[in-house]
Amino acid sequence: MNWVVFDDKVRCFQDAQPWLSRQQVASTLLASFDEISEKAWKMTEGLRGTHERKAKAAVIEKQLRARRKKAPATVKWTTWKPDSLVEVAKLSKEAFIKAPPAGFKYDASLHEEANKNDPTGRITLGPKFFELPVNTRNIVLIHEIGHDLSDITLRDGSAFELADAGAFGKKNERGELMRGINGKYTPGENMAEAYAVLWEDPSWLRKVFPMAYHGIIKAAKTNGFPLPKGVTDGS
Repeated sequence: MNWVVFDDKVRCFQDAQPWLSRQQVASTLLASFDEISEKAWKMTEGLRGTHERKAKAAVIEKQLRARRKKAPATVKWTTWKPDSLVEVAKLSKEAFIKAPPAGFKYDASLHEEANKNDPTGRITLGPKFFELPVNTRNIVLIHEIGHDLSDITLRDGSAFELADAGAFGKKNERGELMRGINGKYTPGENMAEAYAVLWEDPSWLRKVFPMAYHGIIKAAKTNGFPLPKGVTDGS
C-alpha cells in the first residue's frame, strides 16, 4: 500500500466529513483500500474540490472493479500434468496459433522463447519456441511453470536463504550470484531453473547443486507442485 496516497485520502475524506475523527476515517478506508482504490485516487489528483474528488474517485473505482471482474481467471499451475504439457510442446506453431491450449497464448513479437509475464498467469510463447526440439520445448515450459513456484519462494524468503547458503553457487564481492544453475544469476531464475532441471536431469542437479535439489523439492511439496516420479525426498 502507498501510505502517502492513503494519508492523502484520509485527509480529503475527513475534510468532507469533519464530524468523524481521523482514526474513524482511517479505520473505514483501511478495510477497502487496495491497488484499485489507490489507482482511482491518483487519477483524480487534478480535482481541487474535496467533494468533487471523492465522488469522481468513487465512480472510477467502481469502473475499475467492474473491469477486473470481467478479466480472465488467473491460471493455477499447481495442477499441471506432464503428459498434457508434452502435448503442448509437440504442437506446430500454426496449430498453436489456431487454437492455443488453455493457459497459453502466442506473441509474434516476443524476443525470447517464452515468458510468464501475462497478468492472468498464462505462458506466452514466441516464434523462437517453435524452433526448438520438442524435448527442449517441454523443459522451457516447465521452467516457466517453475516461475510460479519461484515467486512463492521469493515472497517467503526461502529463495534468498538458499542463495545466501550457496545453493546456487558462489557470489561476488557485491553479493551477486556469479553463475548459478545453467548460468542463471538471480535467486528467482535459479529456483525456476532448478524446478525444470529436476524434471530433465534430477541426478545432475543433485550432484552439482545438492542444496538447490533438496530446496526445490521441499518448495514443490510445500506448495503442491508436481514432482517427477521417483523424486520425493527433499530432506
